[in-house]
Amino acid sequence: MRRGHSRVAAAFVLLALFASACGDDGEVTVERTEVIVEREPVIAIPSQAVAIDIDGDGEERVRLDASGSHAFEGAQVVDYRWSRGLEDLAFTSAHTADFSVGEHVVTLTVTDDNGLSDIQTMVVRVLEPYQATADSPLVDLWLGADVNAGDGVAQRWLDIPGNVSDPDGIASVIYSLNGAPSEGLTLGPNDRRLVREGDFVIDILRERLVEGTNTVEIRAADNLGEVTTALVQIINEPLDDVALPGEINWSEQELDGLVEVIDGHWKIDGNDLIIDADSLGYDRLLGFGDVGWTDFDVEYTITIESISEDFNPTTSTTPGFGMLLRWNGHNESFTPGSQPQQGFRPDGGNTDTPYGAFPFYAIELEGDDVLEMQDPNGVVMTRDFTQQITVGTTYHFRAQAQSIVGSGGSVFLAKLWPASVAEPDEWTISYVAGTGPEEANAATSWATITKLPAFASSGPVPAT
Repeated sequence: MRRGHSRVAAAFVLLALFASACGDDGEVTVERTEVIVEREPVIAIPSQAVAIDIDGDGEERVRLDASGSHAFEGAQVVDYRWSRGLEDLAFTSAHTADFSVGEHVVTLTVTDDNGLSDIQTMVVRVLEPYQATADSPLVDLWLGADVNAGDGVAQRWLDIPGNVSDPDGIASVIYSLNGAPSEGLTLGPNDRRLVREGDFVIDILRERLVEGTNTVEIRAADNLGEVTTALVQIINEPLDDVALPGEINWSEQELDGLVEVIDGHWKIDGNDLIIDADSLGYDRLLGFGDVGWTDFDVEYTITIESISEDFNPTTSTTPGFGMLLRWNGHNESFTPGSQPQQGFRPDGGNTDTPYGAFPFYAIELEGDDVLEMQDPNGVVMTRDFTQQITVGTTYHFRAQAQSIVGSGGSVFLAKLWPASVAEPDEWTISYVAGTGPEEANAATSWATITKLPAFASSGPVPAT
């Protein structure tokens, strides 16, 4: 560490008292001396950077950023020097370079305009996305190893679903986000979000993600001690404002971005989005849009290819499809402390109400189907028996969430009709929400952002 002498930087002052005898009367004179300590610049870089060789070409681009470094007492940083061994990489505060798979020690030297310097090292780790042996567990990542956290924030969680299997049995599965202490994962089945043996969902609170690149490391061990490491790279760069109106075309849209897989193994097949037959089960969910949307109008088309009678009646009484309007993510209202969280009802104010309203088409296997609107407690507010779907026929499903001006409440509307006919003028099911504690999310979203976006918004509804 080099120290210059053209200036002294006052970091702190030491007071030294010196006593000396003066004159015949024995008076003591006390002298005061100041000792001023110089301070070198402070380097602000992480101890390590982790990147994943997603494309398997043996190297990955890594951004080195020391822009948070600073000097003291009016001095300015004038020189940055990034080096790897004897090789100089860059002379700027931030630099992007390619690193091969493995570990690399990078050194940064920062110097201010007084000649004071500091030196710090960091480790750059470039990892293969999947490390396994012929006998270690199979980790199936349904979203792959490269995940876009989305242009918008579809819910407060970011979910990483998948399945792990091994003929010798699974002893444990753990994960770590950005090098944090590892956390255990629950494996299915559990009659809810985890349908098959070995299913898992990593639910990560969005607030835990850093802006830019995040790394999730999953380690699965079988009962013989064989280990597989699977890595997921999450790119978290949400937009300040999601452009609307918007339209999603599955032949052009990835499964991340405006669309977020919450549960289930979903795949794009040409112009269609389908769910894998092995993944059918309770609450296969997709998240759309942004939690800041309070007032919106959304419409999608759906074709039922077949209806399975193989469902768990203790969890869900009937198959069907619907929309959770103003959804903000699972909570603790069912099996508190479970991983992943499973609740979707008000839980006494401990967490936000998961949704505002739930228009749902219930397929009654031994009777008439019904289109119904449920409130956040699951209470059916209105029903419509006029629409009876036919397998193989395409339908339009439209819903609307609108704030009531002047009352603080909201109104929710929905309708369903065959794609072969014109859209009916009237909404067939509805729910008017107040402002009670169990209607909190019906009145506003958890993000506290109030704006009027929509896929085709009609604006707030006047109070009557």
